[in-house]
Amino acid sequence: MRQLTFNADMEYLSIQPQSRRQLRQAVANYSQHAQVEETGDLKRITEEEELINISEYYESHVIHTSEKNHAKPKKNKAKQQIKRRKRSKPEIIFDENWISEFPAESTNFDRFREDDVEFHPTDLTTLLTSNSKTLKPLSKSDLNKEMTGLRSILEANEQLTSESVQQHLKLFKRLRSLSDVRKASIIDAVNREIERRKNSFNAELKAYIDVCISCGLTKKASFAVVGGEYARSKSKTHSLIQKQYHITDINVYETLLHALAKKRDTSHMKNVFQCLKSNKDIKTSLQCYAAYLECFGRMSINGSEEEQETLLDEIRQCLNDIQEQNFDLENILRDCTFQGEELDHILLAIRLVLPSFSPKFPEKSNDGLAYEPEILEGLALNKDIDNPHYGVLRKADLNTLISDQIKNELDSSVTVSSIQPQSEPDEIMIHARNLLEKSQKEWRKALKKSFKRLLKQLWEQHKGDFKPNLLPYFKLFPADVYVDYMMQEINLLSLFSGYSPALPSLQRSLGRKLYDKYQALKKTQNEVLNYMNQAYEIYSGKLCEEKLNSASLAQIWNESFDQACCNIPLRNINVKWPDSVTRQVGKLLYSIILADIHVDANMFREPSSRQEIPAFYSVQIQKPGEAYSKEEIRPHPTLLRLYERVNNRELIFNSRDMPTMIPPIPWTSLNNGISFLSTTELVKNAWSSPTHQELLQSTPTKAYQPVLDSLSSLSSTPWRINNTVLDIIIDLFNKGGDASLDLPPPSSSCPLPPEIPNKASPAEKNRILRERQKIQQQRHDMHGLWCTELYRLSIANKFRDKVFYFPHNLDFRGRAYAVPPHFNHLGNDLARSILLFAKGKELGEYGLDWLKIHLVNLTGLRKRSSNKERLQFADSIMEDILDSAHNPFKGKQWWTKSDEPWQTLACCIEIANAINSKNPKEYLSYFPVHQDGSCNGLQHYAALGRDQGGAESVNLAVSDRPKDVYSDVLDLVEEERKKDLKNGMEIAKLLEGFVSRKVIKQTVMTTVYGVTWYGAWNQIMRQLDDLSDFPQSHSKSASQYLATKTLLCIQKMFSATKRIQDWLTLSADIISVIANKPVEWQTPLGWPVVQPYMKPSTMPSSLLEKHAKGLRLNNLEKPDARKQKNGYPPNFIHSLDSTHMMLTALQCFRAGRTFVSVHDCYWTHAADVSVMNKICRQEFVRLHKYPILHNLSEQMTTKSSVVGFNVNQREIFDDVMKAVLKDVPEKGDFNLDKVLESEFFFS
Repeated sequence: MRQLTFNADMEYLSIQPQSRRQLRQAVANYSQHAQVEETGDLKRITEEEELINISEYYESHVIHTSEKNHAKPKKNKAKQQIKRRKRSKPEIIFDENWISEFPAESTNFDRFREDDVEFHPTDLTTLLTSNSKTLKPLSKSDLNKEMTGLRSILEANEQLTSESVQQHLKLFKRLRSLSDVRKASIIDAVNREIERRKNSFNAELKAYIDVCISCGLTKKASFAVVGGEYARSKSKTHSLIQKQYHITDINVYETLLHALAKKRDTSHMKNVFQCLKSNKDIKTSLQCYAAYLECFGRMSINGSEEEQETLLDEIRQCLNDIQEQNFDLENILRDCTFQGEELDHILLAIRLVLPSFSPKFPEKSNDGLAYEPEILEGLALNKDIDNPHYGVLRKADLNTLISDQIKNELDSSVTVSSIQPQSEPDEIMIHARNLLEKSQKEWRKALKKSFKRLLKQLWEQHKGDFKPNLLPYFKLFPADVYVDYMMQEINLLSLFSGYSPALPSLQRSLGRKLYDKYQALKKTQNEVLNYMNQAYEIYSGKLCEEKLNSASLAQIWNESFDQACCNIPLRNINVKWPDSVTRQVGKLLYSIILADIHVDANMFREPSSRQEIPAFYSVQIQKPGEAYSKEEIRPHPTLLRLYERVNNRELIFNSRDMPTMIPPIPWTSLNNGISFLSTTELVKNAWSSPTHQELLQSTPTKAYQPVLDSLSSLSSTPWRINNTVLDIIIDLFNKGGDASLDLPPPSSSCPLPPEIPNKASPAEKNRILRERQKIQQQRHDMHGLWCTELYRLSIANKFRDKVFYFPHNLDFRGRAYAVPPHFNHLGNDLARSILLFAKGKELGEYGLDWLKIHLVNLTGLRKRSSNKERLQFADSIMEDILDSAHNPFKGKQWWTKSDEPWQTLACCIEIANAINSKNPKEYLSYFPVHQDGSCNGLQHYAALGRDQGGAESVNLAVSDRPKDVYSDVLDLVEEERKKDLKNGMEIAKLLEGFVSRKVIKQTVMTTVYGVTWYGAWNQIMRQLDDLSDFPQSHSKSASQYLATKTLLCIQKMFSATKRIQDWLTLSADIISVIANKPVEWQTPLGWPVVQPYMKPSTMPSSLLEKHAKGLRLNNLEKPDARKQKNGYPPNFIHSLDSTHMMLTALQCFRAGRTFVSVHDCYWTHAADVSVMNKICRQEFVRLHKYPILHNLSEQMTTKSSVVGFNVNQREIFDDVMKAVLKDVPEKGDFNLDKVLESEFFFS
């Protein structure tokens, strides 16, 4: 039993034991107190009133312990005196979960998440402590006065300005301090949290039952459901607490019933079925009756005549029940799913009573023939299109490639040879390898022993208990499998001493690896892998054809899978482990690593005695600018020295983090896509935003099917390595790198830290210590950068002369990212330079011209020149281009001065190869050519607002040469500075000659991200600090002056942009404050977005005790209004640029053209640039002719409502909120169709 102790101001907590007798006595006393003397019956009151009354009664019987456990403060320490004064207030003792106690004969039911079971008082302190900056509550007279004024504004139909709305927000925030308003908001937050916990509990229980069944603990799974429901039904716990532990997922019962059916365990099946029928929140499904029929079918194989007759009676009864429930047995193939031989046994049971029974095969729906989002209305999918990757895949190679990919996924890891040159092993290396081999044997032995001890502890702890726990997760595999995974973690931590993820990330990653291993085991055992293998052979065979029969890869895959399964619907066996489970599994295994892995500190000293020390230690790291520190795991220096001396050339990666050797399986739903066995999340880091996960799960997949199809088309692009460039880079890397070319040198090139002289003064010692720390950090950073390039180049070298693919997924805004983290086309200049398309295309008439234009774009020269002028410039420097291609380091090295040197070198080589060929027009080019948006965020703002001036500045309008928005803003800033110079302003004179494009570029670029004046000031000050001849003593005042002028000029140039940004910001502020919910919207392609910015919700003690007694609300959250409003404009624009990219990807795929993107930078073959440019412009116009802001306004209005207040106040604030959300900014007169003719829109 745990009990909270805290003072009246909720500022101090501790945990103290208290007997159950005292708590039960309190409840008994309350029951007697609540009796009505006249009738002798208990009052009939609501659940909420009962909870409040119990809380108030218990509060009146508190124990005051203000004189106990308080040491006298030390007089000479002011800080400790302040703390003691705070702690000296009267304390209240009460049990934080006494109301959730079960009767003595029942077992206390609780979730098994450790962060819930082990109560964290620190989190609750933060939760309960009232905000010291709370606004002063209004008096009744002030309230009536302000509300009357607000109503008069609304009744007069006056337009609400930003200033007036801000005043209303301030009023609202003051109203929030009123107790009745806070009560309504908190009850709303509590209800949301209970609903979330209920969903979490069901997910955890479902995973627990699944693993219990897999490791042979089916009865334990049955006990978890039946015993848990029985205990809850008999519990006197308040319904608020019972709700969060209530089964609401029918899949829990279906999974369990099918498992019991396979064991022919009718006894337990009847108990589970009875439990299901008593659950008022779930309706029995046909799948549950199918499980019963499966059991009967298995029992019919053997048995006496009497047993067979009894069985027939039970089957008839089951069929009668199905009929009474109005289920259509003939549609069993439509309404149920199956695994293995389940359908055969079900049909066998049915045909024992109905011999002529034959199920109907479900008719094919026409839903998949067109997309649901309105913006793609009329776009047919069932049409033949040219295969953009025809000729890359060969049927003869498919079987080998598929087998290799499946093998990698089964192994869950891939070994890659390092590109470092291998030297002959010397005596030191051989000795180190012997020491490591000996140590690893000892570690394996210690890990296995500790793991078995953990199993025993878990078994003893949960023996005879129906609560879900972690035991079955550690019985899925033999102990050696868990030891192997822990050894992999040890090797990974020891090989890479640079960047280390936070400990929770490592724990989550380890748990995820075990989950992938488990999914691979299940798919192998249930023959799902065989079906997927057959389906993929059919699917990949279609990808080898010149024509595709659908514009949707998901549709082609679904048809292939149905064909492999003979149109029998298979049950999805991917039962996801919740993040809480994955993390706790990894946490327990990491606890073994930290506690039981030791290394001999004297292993390199001879002779020496053995000194065992922990091989790993944890450190708290807090980076500059971050509010919180994070715990990281570091290997001991002795262990690092051991691995360095071994000089192992093998690097180990998770198979999920590698490119695939075959086209990834298309995304068909939230959890299905990319790989055969392992699971990849559609949304990156989805566990960090439960609200978004819930929204995605409640949204039908067909609502955002175009998003999945665009991701699948990006993932299906085949790549190959540019061997020529890779060889040049590897050679330079092994020679020590070159920092000027962004090829990091090894940390050994960093200067050694200075020694501290014996006679140094304290000041000198401090100076040297700071310098040593600086050099040590520099070495650390250099090693991290060097390892990053080592990984990237080693992986690229592994895929030399092979075809490979980059699977894609999304972030919460819908932006696409490659899944492999170490090597992909979204990487830096070096990473992009070594990538080629696997399919080549002849350059044709204009391909060579586009290569030359691309080369000039990469150099950063001629930004304001037309394409014709860029071509002329490329021809004028052809000698330098060819010299760079033929003599990269021995010639003029012109390419090294480029903005993107490595891509420039790769393009020089491609141009040289084309020119040296017999006919450049027939030259087969694999080289990707880029077309980049011109400040793409501002392009979307200008199009949304139809802003003529802004559209001209970002190349939406037609012009003879490209506009440079940074230079345009610079010109305006210079005009303003010259005006101030004439007026005698000193700072304007000081800045003469120093205001350049580079100084203001970052501020202009981040305008789309809602940069503040403070942010702009810091950006410009950093640029001025880099100017050696600028007087640093004036950098602060000069940067403040320039920040002000730059933002004013941007606002002047992009007036519509500013109006839209202000509207989005204000809308987010109102939604997060008045509606008390995060901002959410839906992109034109149907992708649902929720901003994940939340923070702990503060709750006054009185309201906590009345409305959340016993609920442990340490996870209660509310929207972070500041982050919500600051993040809304940039996130909304990012969702739009992603939508534009996806529309372009879909249309390029339909046109049979290769297309990939790096956000707003689009890639294709040189011969297809003109086609891609046309599609890109058409889709941008299509997107912005769609009523984006109008639909956004409707979405926000529909999904937002005022929380709290009385009816009168709620109506007024609801009107204020709706008035703002409906006040869509007016548009200008820019003609969007001009984008179709703009040469430099993307260039």
